[in-house]
Amino acid sequence: MALRTSIEPKLGMNYRGNKTGDARYIASIVTNLMADRKQFVDLFCGGCSVTCAIPKTFKRVANDANPYLMALLKWYQAGNRFKAPITQTMFEEARTRVTKSLKLIGNPVVDLTKVDSLKDVAYLAWCAYIGSASGEFFGTFCGKQPGSAKDMTYYNESQLVKTATGIQNVKLSCGNYLDLKLEAPSVIYCDPPWKGLGNYALTMYNPDEFYEWCVKTKKSGHTILLSEVSAPEDLFKLVKRSGVSTSSYGLYLMK
Repeated sequence: MALRTSIEPKLGMNYRGNKTGDARYIASIVTNLMADRKQFVDLFCGGCSVTCAIPKTFKRVANDANPYLMALLKWYQAGNRFKAPITQTMFEEARTRVTKSLKLIGNPVVDLTKVDSLKDVAYLAWCAYIGSASGEFFGTFCGKQPGSAKDMTYYNESQLVKTATGIQNVKLSCGNYLDLKLEAPSVIYCDPPWKGLGNYALTMYNPDEFYEWCVKTKKSGHTILLSEVSAPEDLFKLVKRSGVSTSSYGLYLMK
């Protein structure tokens, strides 16, 4: 049975692997699991589609290891904006800057508590994601093409603004999930890079290490909900499976 049961307004910014079509269903499962839990944690938050679907009555935390992504989300959450559209020249210039920077110093270090310091990194991320048709980090440029009257960067920008509204009062965190300090007990939703699809840009992920973390974290009193194409049967039980053949995945609850 498919997770997606109806066509609903999109939640979250344009981002590779977003659960926009299933976010509300996943949120309903999370809501049933909350009970006496203190907070909801979106461990690999990406474009924040699931975080946006979680009722605002719960304490919410959204974490991702990608510093560009989190700088952009924090910049917009704080009420700041960049002005669309994005031209192909802006897109390519930003790509060049990021490529050179990654080669020289690696991933930037961002302090989400100091919003004013995030502008430059947030701008580069804005070009990368809002200027990308695929929601990947500098994917295929999606701006106005010759002979086309549409500029999709305007649409991507509007989705980011909606996302910023949806994550108001959400604590944003940037770092490796292994280092995240959690309040017990929490419901932790995990949507890591799926098996066989490789890592996302700037994200290093080891499934075996992740499952070891799950075992340790579950013992600490947390509830873990996982989106994956498959999961170890001795650790997880299947809640529901997506019926979308091109991206079939399961929603698993840790035993």
